[in-house]
Amino acid sequence: MYKYFFILFRFFSFKRPTLKTVLNISIILSVLICSLVIPIVLSISNGFKSNIENKIIEFDGYARIFKNDLTISQKEFLIDDTNFSLSKFTEIQSLVRANNISEGITYQTVDKINFLDNFLIHKSTNSLKGIYIGVHLSEKLFSDINSIDEKIFIIHNSNIYQKKISGIFRTNIPLYDKHTIIELDANDFKYEGFIVNRNDYLSINELDGIQMYTYKDRYYDFIKWLDSYNLPIYLLLLFIIIISIVNNTFCFKLDFLNRYNDINIFNTIGLSQSSIINLFWLKYLVLNLFGIIFGSSLSLFVLLIEKKFSFIKLPEEVYFTSILPISSEFSYFLIVPTILIVDILYKRIKIRKYFYEN
Repeated sequence: MYKYFFILFRFFSFKRPTLKTVLNISIILSVLICSLVIPIVLSISNGFKSNIENKIIEFDGYARIFKNDLTISQKEFLIDDTNFSLSKFTEIQSLVRANNISEGITYQTVDKINFLDNFLIHKSTNSLKGIYIGVHLSEKLFSDINSIDEKIFIIHNSNIYQKKISGIFRTNIPLYDKHTIIELDANDFKYEGFIVNRNDYLSINELDGIQMYTYKDRYYDFIKWLDSYNLPIYLLLLFIIIISIVNNTFCFKLDFLNRYNDINIFNTIGLSQSSIINLFWLKYLVLNLFGIIFGSSLSLFVLLIEKKFSFIKLPEEVYFTSILPISSEFSYFLIVPTILIVDILYKRIKIRKYFYEN
């Protein structure tokens, strides 16, 4: 038994820069790169999409119910049930004008603005009532991100309304920051429907007959556009895995051929074919495990450090965020081990086939 483990240990010798050493290092590096790159790329890619979707849900609601789709009893039920925190809304396409500058906007009236709390960067101290506009729209109309208490004109169907700005919000999503205006009106205005949060959606969804439109329905094209970026990313990661497996297969075969004299020595000293098979297979298994553990640990360390300290800064106008969004899942760290386990088991079958055919 000691002789067996001594031979196995000698298989991992890195003391001299021989071909055997280069092959061992090549296998470890290829597995390490896969285990390092794939979780990081998937976490960042998923982080970008989750960041945008979470902002849409927080700012625009998880779903909407339109009053015209409801029966009288359904409408009364939604209004009277105190367990729901629904917000009434109406939404029209309008034109905003100030300082001889115009911009097309979505003009939204709501009876609650608590959803803006995490997005407001400037807020009037006089009153909550009034108009809330995005930071990019404020910059365009007034050449300043802070236009609190300034007045704007909203034009809709030949009607002109003068409104005072009560707050400036920033979401880093151009659709909202440049083309959305929100007005708080706590009175019983002529509302179009209800804005529904995620928890209320799950409760209402259990009821029959109430039709709701989620954010995925409202922003279908935009979300599909986000998903379209996943395909080239997945192809790139697939090529990395394929290159790693091809490299490992080449190194494994070359190492096997390079140890022809060693195999003869093993037979001479009395090792069985099963023991020799285990020697080569265990060596390949250990090299892969070392690369997986080290690569995955380094990947996790990089993700945790970036998530905590946000060293990498991004242009908000391009990526909808100023920091690198990280959204890790445990499954990302299982992709490479799962694929390589299949490859490792296949290598054992190939070794056995070689010995029993020769």
